[in-house]
Amino acid sequence: MVKTSNPNTLFRANSLATKGVDELMKMIGRPYLRRVLKPSLDKIHKENASCEIDPARLRSNDILACNLDNLKRNIDSVYSAIINSGNDCPFTMSNLFSKLQKQAINRFPDTSDIRYTAVSGFIFLRLFAPAILNPKLFQLQSRRPSHDTSRTLTLVSKVIQ
Repeated sequence: MVKTSNPNTLFRANSLATKGVDELMKMIGRPYLRRVLKPSLDKIHKENASCEIDPARLRSNDILACNLDNLKRNIDSVYSAIINSGNDCPFTMSNLFSKLQKQAINRFPDTSDIRYTAVSGFIFLRLFAPAILNPKLFQLQSRRPSHDTSRTLTLVSKVIQ
């Protein structure tokens, strides 16, 4: 955090420290992620519905409005699960977030919303987004997703970041 001059780029670099924290988050956060994300990810995998909204990527049998509805439903499911999970967050992670928040406030005292953006940026960028993009790595799924499901997970992850 000391080397970061712009609060909008916090936690975007891949340093030895961030990689270590990433591994800690995976280890401690895995049961939390299973409770929070697995039901939504299971549903996305099971449905395997097209959520493609990029006109250049649409297949001939895709209907943009249906795909958009599918994508919105999946985003709502994942986002609601995350937002409603605050009380389930493991103590060690909450403690880490509290320390990150204090350091960010000290580092960027003139940034009024840093107390919120530092923690939310960290948890979404370093925990939720990677788990959504690669659920097998986080033991949330036993197999790799299909092409359509992988694209859906990418789109969901982009929105929640």
